[in-house]
Amino acid sequence: MNDSLEQQPLIELPAPCRIGLLSDTHRELPQAIFSLFADVHHIIHAGDIGDWDIILALQILAPVTAVYGNCDDYRVRRHCPLQQTLRVNGLMVQVTHFPQEAPALPPAPVQQIQVFGHSHVASIQHIGSTLYINPGSISRPRQDQRPSVALLQVDGEQPPRAAILSLR
Repeated sequence: MNDSLEQQPLIELPAPCRIGLLSDTHRELPQAIFSLFADVHHIIHAGDIGDWDIILALQILAPVTAVYGNCDDYRVRRHCPLQQTLRVNGLMVQVTHFPQEAPALPPAPVQQIQVFGHSHVASIQHIGSTLYINPGSISRPRQDQRPSVALLQVDGEQPPRAAILSLR
């Protein structure tokens, strides 16, 4: 089991691939995660983890890629980078805690995916050739949303698909 994510190189994942996405756990990991992510091939945590034990628990389910967020202290930051990149069946997946500015472009075939957190508001937006995914927050959702995570499916035959899953 990997005890540090800091030095991860570009991670290559083959298709088909099912990826569990979460962010803003802030030291909470509900039991529901273990059934929702039971069949994922990889897990991405987009920061504000709260405690390194969250990552260790997730690694029981699948390999984890994680970045640190603004609320993470040195115990998390010493293991996680500010941003991370994965390649899934040729698609670049950028992971960061803070959302990137999205240009106003009409949807085009998806060529990259941005996974982020910070706002505690779950969303999936297809802008230009980028799919922007915020899985929301397990611990402190905002704007009357429920605690949530997301699932990303990349199978190589169809465009990548993402879905937000409410925990309650």
